[in-house]
Amino acid sequence: MISFLTMTGEGWSAVVHHAPPHETGGLWHVYATTDGESRERALEAAQWVFDVFTQGRLTVVRAGPEVASETNFDTKAVRHAGFVRFSYRFTTGDHFHVDALPPIGLGTTPRAS
Repeated sequence: MISFLTMTGEGWSAVVHHAPPHETGGLWHVYATTDGESRERALEAAQWVFDVFTQGRLTVVRAGPEVASETNFDTKAVRHAGFVRFSYRFTTGDHFHVDALPPIGLGTTPRAS
């Protein structure tokens, strides 16, 4: 079951999607979307969510804190949105970035004769 948390800070808000671990690996999966008054606030929110859940824990970073801004064509209003996605385990450890991990060998499938 996925749980949703809503967090707010000074000039930002975040919606955090938190899923319990699967049978294999024991990793909790998290992704969060943020909105901010500015790019800096949206990024601050994504970084804050990341820091709160991963402090000192074994973490696989799937998408580090990032931010993007977009302008509504009709209203010309600018929206600043942040994002972060990671998995963690309740054990002490470092952060690992998916890009830095070695590829997983999937093996070969024998051909039918």
